[in-house]
Amino acid sequence: ALKESEEKYRLLFENAEDAIFVADPEAGMLLDVNGSAEELTGYNRDELIGKHQTFIHPLEKSDYYSQEFLKSTRDKDSKFKEMVVRTKNGQDIPVEISSGGTVQGKNRNFHVGFFRDISERKEMFESLAKSESLFKGLFDNMTSGSAIYEVINDGSKGSDYIVKNFNKKSLEIEGKPLDQVVGKSLFDLRPTIDEYGLIPVMKKVWESGESNYFPIKIYQDEKFSNYYENYIFKIPTGEVVTIYNDVTDQKNSEAALEKSQERFALAMEFANDGLFDWNLETNEIYYSPVWKGMLGYEDDELPNDFSVWESLTAPEDVKRSWEMQNELINKKRDKFEIEFKMRHKDGHWVDILSRANAIFDENDKAIRIIGTHVDITERKNAQSAIQKSEQKYRHLIQTASDAIYLIAEDGRLSDVNPAACSMLNRSRKEILNLDI
Repeated sequence: ALKESEEKYRLLFENAEDAIFVADPEAGMLLDVNGSAEELTGYNRDELIGKHQTFIHPLEKSDYYSQEFLKSTRDKDSKFKEMVVRTKNGQDIPVEISSGGTVQGKNRNFHVGFFRDISERKEMFESLAKSESLFKGLFDNMTSGSAIYEVINDGSKGSDYIVKNFNKKSLEIEGKPLDQVVGKSLFDLRPTIDEYGLIPVMKKVWESGESNYFPIKIYQDEKFSNYYENYIFKIPTGEVVTIYNDVTDQKNSEAALEKSQERFALAMEFANDGLFDWNLETNEIYYSPVWKGMLGYEDDELPNDFSVWESLTAPEDVKRSWEMQNELINKKRDKFEIEFKMRHKDGHWVDILSRANAIFDENDKAIRIIGTHVDITERKNAQSAIQKSEQKYRHLIQTASDAIYLIAEDGRLSDVNPAACSMLNRSRKEILNLDI
């Protein structure tokens, strides 16, 4: 489980779009970076490891960033901060930094920072500020909801944010025409907004002028129960603008998918079946860890490649399997079920029962084959042992010189051997018609 967890961590770490920096929370030295961090900064990993975390920031802001780093090591809540990364070639890139505080490891503590390049977002916001006409065009036709608020008082409550405009998507989300929202406060539209956590972020943007992001969170009152994510910025006229998305359907789908995947994973774990998933369109195949474990391999010891199955399966069984798979793909059979032998890592043969079904698209073209492997070696050995035992028994009965009679519970004869037939001078059929 630890190995699998580490593999998942490394896979997530290396393939993350965000640049990830792992640092010593006390010394501030970089301990590890991912590929996205190398791409963002222009430095390779060896050039970054061992450097102080301020190495990637402008020198003139190193003291300020050092203080921010120390704050983040003590703060367990992930917060987004806008900073600047200075690349190897001297270019300054605005980034959004999220930190989860200090993580306690077995032998040492770690601080993990996630850096996201927000150059495009910054450029978009600057373009919006320069061109009111462009802003209005984007505002009315963007697929995300957007609202413009005039801020009154000190901006610390939802009632301090007065609606000046809603775009079409916002009106669609709200279910009201424009004249029923303009002049209303955010509190009027969302009665529990002060408990939601968005207002302090809006206040900070209004006071500082720096854009900010409020991550996906569910908002609930008597009318609404929706997940929203919000981007907040301030325009030159002083109003605060929010761009938000109702991601309720997405979150519900993710939750349903997660539960489904959990149930499936548990079912496969307890069933102890190996899973394979073959994408016929890309020819990519996935073998589950249990699939590989049946043959004595760890998950990372066998690649997810179709040649693995062919190389480990008995040659005569490969041909039979291909024929059956082709019949399945061409809808000449309803399901795939076959027994074959596969070679274990230590050299012996394992008896496998393979079952599979094909998935077809709307044109009845097979696009995937999903199936399972079950190790039936013990069952096959038990069957073979029973068969051998029965053969020995039959041989003993048939060759015994003594007359042997088998009597059923109802008193009738169920079997006799040749010696009994010879002793009674009757055929086996005649004797079996007699009772005791």
